[in-house]
Amino acid sequence: IYAGRVKAILTITHPRPRHFSEADMNILTTIASQAAVAIENARLYSSIVQERRKMEGILQNITDGVYTVDREMRITSFNSAAERMTGWRAEEVLGRPCADFFFCQDEEEKGFCASELCPARQVLNSEKKLLMVEGDRFLLTRDRRRVPVAVVMAPLFNEKGEVTGAVCAFWDVSGRQEVERLKGEFISLISH
Repeated sequence: IYAGRVKAILTITHPRPRHFSEADMNILTTIASQAAVAIENARLYSSIVQERRKMEGILQNITDGVYTVDREMRITSFNSAAERMTGWRAEEVLGRPCADFFFCQDEEEKGFCASELCPARQVLNSEKKLLMVEGDRFLLTRDRRRVPVAVVMAPLFNEKGEVTGAVCAFWDVSGRQEVERLKGEFISLISH
């Protein structure tokens, strides 16, 4: 019995009736209790592994770039969409400072990732629940292409509620910017 629920039944028999003494029964009860704990731990571990695989599958298949950093701004995870968008492979970036790979800039080409204006640094330092940055931000890819992006950052907490890192999701907004540009041209043409 574990947490008031029967986890398994342990049966021990002997050909002679009443062979087991009170001490034997206490030892067997202890063994059964330990077995119940081991069974529950195995079930919990299996559940955690399954949940982790599910989360990894979601992160790897989502179309937004997603990465995480620790308190020192080192990249701790990097999904396949982030690889496609930046041109960097996960093996190249894991454990390295995010400023080495993310060259976020505004239209005046001011770099943010190595400064206090970095969205991840802002989330880590202020412990904001969510920070969204859109417009005037560009991701400079490995091959030096400028890609307009929107960014959402959120802190990661440990079991004590302390901020241990941040998660970042980013996506290409060039299509939306092109639609806005065409819409502006259309309105301009109609108004003349």
